[in-house]
Amino acid sequence: MTIWLNPNPYVSNPKTPCTALGSIGDVNPIEYGGGFIFKCKDPGRPPHYLIEYTYGEETDGKTLTLYRADIPEGGEEFWRHFDWTSSPENIRQLSRSLDIEEDDLIALGTSQDPVKRAYAIWEIANYYGWHELDQYPIQVSPSELRRRWRAALKKKL
Repeated sequence: MTIWLNPNPYVSNPKTPCTALGSIGDVNPIEYGGGFIFKCKDPGRPPHYLIEYTYGEETDGKTLTLYRADIPEGGEEFWRHFDWTSSPENIRQLSRSLDIEEDDLIALGTSQDPVKRAYAIWEIANYYGWHELDQYPIQVSPSELRRRWRAALKKKL
């Protein structure tokens, strides 16, 4: 199913079609926290991958904070993009805190599979906070987020 993530700062055209590839977090992301991994395709450009996430907590009783992060290419490019997390000491602290093997964490980021790279981003965000990945999240109502993610929510990922 194709969806349009509007507004979407990661694609040049707000009507760029995006397809949900996977989910992260709870099966009910709007209520309990979670999100989706998307593949977006501008005509004439290579696919672009991004992750959208919400904690599921209403910030003021009416709105949710929606964080977005680019999913860089796999391999060394991934860890160059997150260079502030990729020193051996930071990887060690991150993997210990999240109870994941260092090699497994590194493998998630270097994978050619964008869903695995999204899980590496999720682990980074769980440790450092989503605000470190997106300092300008958008505020949306639960109903707006349901509309935005309608196709992804219906799709069994």
